[in-house]
Amino acid sequence: MILTENIQLLKTYFPQVWQQISDKKANDSLVRLEETRKQVSTVAVHVESGWNYIHSKYDPLGEAERFVSSIQELDPSQHILFYGVGLGYHIQELLKLHPSLSFSIYEPNLSILTKFLSVFDLNKWQPGTQLANMMTETTSDDLKENLRKFTHFLDKEVKIVILNSYDRIYPESTRKFVEVFRESVYENKEIISTRLIFSKREAVNGLKNLPYMLETPNILHGHNELFRDKPAIIVAAGPSLNDEYENLRKIKEEGLAYIFSVGSAINSLISNGIYPDAAFSYDGSVMNAKVFEKIIDSNITDIPLIFGSTIGYETVEKYPGKLIHFFVRHDSIVDLLIKSKSEEQLLTAERLRTISSIAMSVLHQIGCSPIILVGQNFGYRGEDYYASGISYIDSRTTEEQKETASSVKDVYGNMILSSRGHTEMRLEMEEFIASIQPITIWNATKGGAHIEGTTFMPLEDLISNKLRGHGVIHKAWVDKLEESLDIDETYLRQKYRNLNESCQELGKIFKRFEELLNEMRALTATKNVLLLEKAFNKFDKLFDRLQQNHFNLFVIQRMNSLGFAIVMKLFEEVRYHTEPLDKAEKVVNQFTKYMESCLDDLAAMKEVLKEASDRIFAEKK
Repeated sequence: MILTENIQLLKTYFPQVWQQISDKKANDSLVRLEETRKQVSTVAVHVESGWNYIHSKYDPLGEAERFVSSIQELDPSQHILFYGVGLGYHIQELLKLHPSLSFSIYEPNLSILTKFLSVFDLNKWQPGTQLANMMTETTSDDLKENLRKFTHFLDKEVKIVILNSYDRIYPESTRKFVEVFRESVYENKEIISTRLIFSKREAVNGLKNLPYMLETPNILHGHNELFRDKPAIIVAAGPSLNDEYENLRKIKEEGLAYIFSVGSAINSLISNGIYPDAAFSYDGSVMNAKVFEKIIDSNITDIPLIFGSTIGYETVEKYPGKLIHFFVRHDSIVDLLIKSKSEEQLLTAERLRTISSIAMSVLHQIGCSPIILVGQNFGYRGEDYYASGISYIDSRTTEEQKETASSVKDVYGNMILSSRGHTEMRLEMEEFIASIQPITIWNATKGGAHIEGTTFMPLEDLISNKLRGHGVIHKAWVDKLEESLDIDETYLRQKYRNLNESCQELGKIFKRFEELLNEMRALTATKNVLLLEKAFNKFDKLFDRLQQNHFNLFVIQRMNSLGFAIVMKLFEEVRYHTEPLDKAEKVVNQFTKYMESCLDDLAAMKEVLKEASDRIFAEKK
C-alpha cells in the first residue's frame, strides 16, 4: 500500500521520477531488503566486490544517529541535498533536530529508490514543500541534467550530505556527483550573475543607444572594402601585453597593420603612449564606462569607438571620440525595431560573449587578413593576471586564483595555470575560429595559452616576415566609412508606435492583476474555494493576455527573467495541487513579488521610451 500511495505523490510532485520508475523496471536481483537484529530493515546491494550494506545490518537507527552527529557546519537556513537516500534513516534523524529543514534527495540507484518507496511514507516529508526535489538516474545523461535543473532556481545556499556508505560502495559515482554539482553551481551562479547584471539594462541600453546607432556608420555595412586583406591586430589586456609596446609602436608608426584594442587593454596602450586605430566594446554593464574613464576624463578624441548595440549607454553618451557601431543579433530592441534591407550589417556570430571573439568576428566579416592576437593570454603568467597600466584592476594573481586554477598548454608546449573563466573564453574563441576556416590567425602572445586554430609567432618576427608585404593601411579610414544606413525607417516608426501602445496596455494589464490578486487574498482568507477556482480561471486568461503583450515580452519580462523563471517553476509545481487554498497562497505571494518588480521597471521604461522617441523622431521630421 505504501508504494501505491507514494506513486500517486510522485505523479503529483515529481513526475519525472514517476516516469523513470514506470519506464525502467528496477533490478531487484542486485538490491534486497533484510531484517536486522533490531527488527528494522536495512538494504544490501550487490557490486563487484560482492554484497554491501547501505545501513548497518545490526543497528541502522543507532548508525543514523551517529552519522547525523558527525555532520558539521549545518545551518537550518540552508537547503540540504542528500546524496543517497537508502531507507531514509539519516534524513529522519536530521529532521528530529531541524523539523523545518528544506531538503532534496538524490538517489542514483533506481532499485534502492524503489525499495525505499515500498517501506517509507513520503507524506511524512511534505512533498513539494519541505521535500523540494527528488532525483534519480536511468541513463548516463541524467546526472548532469538533474543537477542543471536543480541548481537553476536555487534561492538558498545548498549543503550536500553524502551518506557515508555511498562514498564507500560507490566511490567513483560519488566523486562524479560532487564534481558535476560544483560545475552546475558555478554555471548557475554565472547565469544568475549575468541575468541580474544585464537583464535590467538590456532594453535601457538598446533604447538609449538607438539614436546613436541611427546617427553613426555601421562598420559591417559601411566599410567600403577598406579592410579587405589588410592585417589587423586584436590587443587584449593579458600580462604578455607588457612585452609588446615597442613592437606595437613600430606597427602604428609605420602603418603595418590596424590595431584594435578590446576590453581594458585601451588603458595599457594609452599609458604607454600608443593610440589604437579603434577600441572595441559591447559590455552592457554600468562598469563599462570605467574602462573608458581615462579617455573621457582626458577628452581624447583621436581613438574611435566601435560599439555593439548592447553596450552600456553611459559609455556612448560620454565618449569624446568618433562612434562607429554594429548591431548585435538577439539584442531585444534591435530585433524588435530594426528591419535591415541587408543582412550584412548584423553581427553573425550569435553565440559569442567575449569581446575578443566578437572583435574577431567583426574583423573577419569586413575582410581583415591575417588577424593577429596580442595579450590574449587566457591564463596567468607567473604572478601576473593583467597587463600593467590599468588603474582599476589589481594585475597580480591571488593565492585563491592559483589554488582553483587548472593547467593548460601554452604556445611553447609548457604548462601554465588558467582559470575556469579563461578556459571558457578560449574554448569559445577556438569554436568560432573552427567555424570560419579557412582563415589565417597568428597568436603573438608570448607565454599565453595555446589557441587551437592559430599559429604562434612572436610579434617581432611577424613584423619582419609577414606584415611588411601587405601595404600601408588607410590611416583616415573612419572618414571613408559609408554614413548611410540600410534601415527601413517606415518600419521603425510603425514598430515604435506599436511598442508605445503596448507599453500603455501593459499598465492596464498589471492594474487588473492587482485587483485580481487582492480578490484572491480575500477569498483565501474566507476559504471560499468555489469562487477561488473561478478567480484562477480569470488569472489564467489574464496571464495569457500578459504573454501576448509585446512590451512585456521584449522588455519587461526580459528585465525580470530570473523572477519570471521562478514564477513559471511555481506554476509547474502547483499545477497538480489538490489543495486550492495552499495553491492560491503560493501563487498570490510569488506573483505579487514578480509584478512589483515589473511595475517598477515599467515606470522607468516609459520615461526611457519617451526620451528615445523624442530624440529619434524629432530629428527625422
